[in-house]
Amino acid sequence: FQDNGYFFVHYTNTSGHSTISRFTVSPTDKNLALPESEKIVLVVNQPFNNHNAGDLVFGRNGYLYIGMGDGGSAGDPGNRSQNPKQLLGKMLRIDVNTENLPYLIPPSNPYANSVDTLPEIWAFGLRNPWRISMDTSRNELWIADVGQDRWEEVNMAPADLGGLNYGWRCYEGNAAFNTSGCNLNATFLAPVHVYANQFNTGCSVTGGFVYRGKAYPGLSGMYIYCDFCTGLFWGIVKKADGTFQNQLLGDFDDMEFATFGTDNAGEMWVAGLGNGTIYKISDAVSSVYDRQDSAQFMVYPNPVSNLLTIVSNHQVSDHESFIISGLNNQATWVVRPVAFGSNSIQMDVKDLPSGMYSVRPVTGGTATKFMKW
Repeated sequence: FQDNGYFFVHYTNTSGHSTISRFTVSPTDKNLALPESEKIVLVVNQPFNNHNAGDLVFGRNGYLYIGMGDGGSAGDPGNRSQNPKQLLGKMLRIDVNTENLPYLIPPSNPYANSVDTLPEIWAFGLRNPWRISMDTSRNELWIADVGQDRWEEVNMAPADLGGLNYGWRCYEGNAAFNTSGCNLNATFLAPVHVYANQFNTGCSVTGGFVYRGKAYPGLSGMYIYCDFCTGLFWGIVKKADGTFQNQLLGDFDDMEFATFGTDNAGEMWVAGLGNGTIYKISDAVSSVYDRQDSAQFMVYPNPVSNLLTIVSNHQVSDHESFIISGLNNQATWVVRPVAFGSNSIQMDVKDLPSGMYSVRPVTGGTATKFMKW
């Protein structure tokens, strides 16, 4: 960019189709693009008007990674995400370091010389990746993929490891969705984290970035993302043993956040939908997880089918929220109570799958286990 002033965009054109194109900035003002300089790189026809994704990132190898949705409707009716002859529902990787051709196929692409699979394909099995980011420090590609009805998911893989399959429509998160037409012998890469698609956690993941700024060292190396519908913010940390830990960072339930970005210094920003405001991410958002609460509490009935009652040894705030974590999977819910007493609350857990769970206040404290029938 410093040499040629080129930058690339991913947008939906007026015919409803996904478009990758290149623009050039003004030679006298690098904050101004030249509209007449557009060069179309790639157009992917869309059969429906949703699930267009719309993101792209450069890797440190100089190649352009493009996230493509499955073509829309619901449930991927054409099974496009698993179809090797379609670009929809895939992660693409192309080489745009060319003047005479729209793009080149990187020779290290997994299907560069295949006759059965389109050579642009880098990975399979995406539904609506919103959004993707590259952590060049660890050379990792992060993909937040919006779920169908039950599970939102966050995926991560080494940026130079191609040929992966993220599972859709065979799987939604870690759960089987529609295995018709799926290669049951294929290897599907599990998400690093999933959360339930429901009223108290969210309905549409908004993917973020791994924080690499200098202003807030407590956030360093954390993948920060949120849910569009609830305004809940989380952070995922990769632990020394290679596993991932998800933690709640903040709750802004009156706002919708559509996209994240980073600046030249690596600081993170997030855009609120509707009010045109850009907010800066700071470690203040994570302070909710640093507070400790020594209150002990008990739960009943246990096992529970519908309403779980939590009794505390202190006055319960009507703003109290609780974190419920599945003990046999990576799913996490943030639950707001439906009824309050002087030192008790009730939570509706009827939509939780059967299994063992732990529950604790968002503000911290000792977790208590319970079983959901």
